[in-house]
Amino acid sequence: MSSVSSYPRSTIAGLCAMVSWCFHAPPSNEPALQSTARSAYMTRQETEGRRKAPWFLGGDVDTNTSTSSSDDDRVLDRTMIKPANHPPPQWLRDDHITACMQCDQPFNVVTRKHHCRGCGLVFCVACTSQTERVLKYGFPDPVRVCADCAAIARVENEFYERHLPLLERGAAFIKHGLLVKRTVLLKFDRSRLLFQYQTIDSDTGLPTDEIKAFPLDGIDYVREVVLDKDPTAVGMLVVVGTDEHRFDAASTRDRARWIAAIESVRAIRHALLSRERDARSKQIEEEHAEIRQAADSLKQIEERKASFHQERLRKRAERRESLRAKYNLGTHAATTAAS
Repeated sequence: MSSVSSYPRSTIAGLCAMVSWCFHAPPSNEPALQSTARSAYMTRQETEGRRKAPWFLGGDVDTNTSTSSSDDDRVLDRTMIKPANHPPPQWLRDDHITACMQCDQPFNVVTRKHHCRGCGLVFCVACTSQTERVLKYGFPDPVRVCADCAAIARVENEFYERHLPLLERGAAFIKHGLLVKRTVLLKFDRSRLLFQYQTIDSDTGLPTDEIKAFPLDGIDYVREVVLDKDPTAVGMLVVVGTDEHRFDAASTRDRARWIAAIESVRAIRHALLSRERDARSKQIEEEHAEIRQAADSLKQIEERKASFHQERLRKRAERRESLRAKYNLGTHAATTAAS
């Protein structure tokens, strides 16, 4: 015992933590041990409460940094444009969901629980009465969705059905430079949110130069090219900050399709960012409300403690006065002082 106590407390604590972690039973909700039926569900505790290895076994030393990094990854995933037929979100487990997450209608034998195929949350039948195709998640036939996901699906379906395949497939354009014009292949890189163009041989279609790009988020606007000197021009102008990129299409139909597709992907991206900002603002407001509620609770506790203290002082004073009156302590003290 004396030999163990000779080590610093930090060393003893680290050894105890290591032994405890090594002999701790693995959690039963690890993804590899989930059944097929149960793997379609998730809870916040399951996703955020997975045990991490301690620092002495290669785990994170700074938990705040790790949490911040994972939060950034989740935000980035929510604001990225997903590919078509992306796996749908996992359903929220409804074991402890007692009311609709939209209208707060309590669930009972009559009011049943329904999962939205677009977000995975739990609603009543009235709040999931709409059906829409959700091409983003690989649902070509109408499925049950909530009102918010129905509105989103109506906008995104056209994008995933018409515009995204066109942008990712790419097309040949005549790119206007400072001195010369050249044939380029213009296409959209969804995973990096970039529009790429590369000079190609007009006969063989093989690339002859390096790839250049401009970011989707940097596009200010896109419009048709209108030239008095050339009324037959079928170009479009993409303005990115101080840079202007002119691409001449093969026909007015191709130009119109590409302008519509670029505007569509910009709208989808803007909607994703707006929803994330709104969700973040709502989260911050809820956190502030919780802080205010906690502060009010602490204030009430302090006021109650002060009230109890004053009440104790009052009762003690009354008890002292009653004892003085009972034993004539006040009269005796006055008589002694007079003598």
